[in-house]
Amino acid sequence: MLGLMLSALFFPDPKTESPWVLAVRILLLAGMYFLGAKLGLYFATVGGNVTLIWPPTGLSLAALLFYGIRLWPGVALGAGVAALATHTGWPFVLMQVIGNTLEAVAGFWLLGRVGFDVRMERLKDVLALFSFGATLRTCSTSFQKQGQESEVNELQAGVERAFAVFP
Repeated sequence: MLGLMLSALFFPDPKTESPWVLAVRILLLAGMYFLGAKLGLYFATVGGNVTLIWPPTGLSLAALLFYGIRLWPGVALGAGVAALATHTGWPFVLMQVIGNTLEAVAGFWLLGRVGFDVRMERLKDVLALFSFGATLRTCSTSFQKQGQESEVNELQAGVERAFAVFP
């Protein structure tokens, strides 16, 4: 009985799930993502927006693995609010939203390709989570963050020049 209740909680059936429940889950994920980002930004090392610790990476992957890919808007919303909170330009916000959302979706997709089971009862699942879910995503994040300020400044200047042509 308890197993069925836990199964319904952690592995909802998308066909029977109410759209309201999905919306609440998306908003909860966005809020948790933002709180995790604030925690990570507490340890910021460069300019208040580059950090070595980024808890939302694991949080977003876990949410997608437990509740399905349909929660990706929560990752995007949380990443956007977190990026806006750093008071940087909108190109940076856009890059963060796209990068962090694709990061979670790519991790979900890669783990799905190797037959990952969230119960992690097999050694294969543990190794897959470590190699695809943790290592590749962490590398992706660190490459995304490295040298980010100069790239963002150049991108922002280029975008501003491009839009200066239009009244």
